[in-house]
Amino acid sequence: MKKSLFIIALASTTALVLSGCNAKTQIDPNSSEIVSEIASVIESEVDSEIASEIDSELVEGNVTPAIDAAMDDFASLMDAFDEDAYIGFVDLDGTVVLLQGVLTFEDDENNVFATNATCFVIKDGAPTFCGELKSGGTAYPIAVNGKYLYTGNHQGFSKYSFNSDMYLIEEEADGEEIEETNDVMFFKRDMLQ
Repeated sequence: MKKSLFIIALASTTALVLSGCNAKTQIDPNSSEIVSEIASVIESEVDSEIASEIDSELVEGNVTPAIDAAMDDFASLMDAFDEDAYIGFVDLDGTVVLLQGVLTFEDDENNVFATNATCFVIKDGAPTFCGELKSGGTAYPIAVNGKYLYTGNHQGFSKYSFNSDMYLIEEEADGEEIEETNDVMFFKRDMLQ
């Protein structure tokens, strides 16, 4: 929004400068075209800056690490998903996990979260199913902190890690660790490719 206001202010200022403040100055009949051209250039530069910020948010946000290596590792699996599938990536203490949202919902800011998801890791060089996460509704979206995935319901919270076979195992979670979690955001499969 700030960038849009900046563009409007800059275009207006340019129009005033080009038209001049002195009544004796002759106004160039092409000044509106020049202003439009300048505004277009500024807008395209701002749009590319916004696109870069969005890309960096995808890489640095809760979907981390949506990195090229992870995308390549999981490409064959993602190609098998429906085109409307929502996916997210999380890093569990160095292990990249792909989450396919089974039950998803949007918040007021159009962020997508999941209450149920299937989980996949790379095992022996191939994407491998490692378990399912099920939360008790939209009040309890799937969350993550450094080493654990979390789900919740009205009775409490569970945390998940991996056993030696890279399969999700469930433990009861205590309140202190819950405070340090971030909700996992999900994106349409084609947005990440």
